[in-house]
Amino acid sequence: MTIFKSKVYHQHPHVNNELRELGMRQLYDEGSKTFSYLIWDKETEEAIIIDPVASEATRDAMLCTNLHLLYAINTHVHEDHINGANALKKKIPGLKSVISKASGAEADEYLDDGDAIHFGNRFVTDISTPGHTSHCMSFLLVDGKAILTGDTLLLNGRGLILPN
Repeated sequence: MTIFKSKVYHQHPHVNNELRELGMRQLYDEGSKTFSYLIWDKETEEAIIIDPVASEATRDAMLCTNLHLLYAINTHVHEDHINGANALKKKIPGLKSVISKASGAEADEYLDDGDAIHFGNRFVTDISTPGHTSHCMSFLLVDGKAILTGDTLLLNGRGLILPN
């Protein structure tokens, strides 16, 4: 994993074509009232999902039929998301679950503040953002052009913030 602390934390870039070229789909689960994010590299079709929900594992697996889903990443430990990663792992061979090392939860891979998760030619960078829980993480997309905050920060019911 790669650390980009000085570059990522001090940049406030404008959204440009690079973000638009990234495949991203916001997914909603009515039962838990939570969002998940499926993100992929359009060139390689490698993908990640952030905060999957257990009750939507079948839907999410179907959405990944033409993608190679590498990681199910959780921004924090709550039953709906942790169980979502485990449910997806049963449907998608080779999928790895990922969470903050500080969470104490079981996963295949653990993140420290500043780690990057690569998928295809893209990556997301982990930022420790305690708030909703003491071990919450947010993820910077495309060299800091957007951030997924999960439940750490909710703005109009969304966990995605795009800079002005």
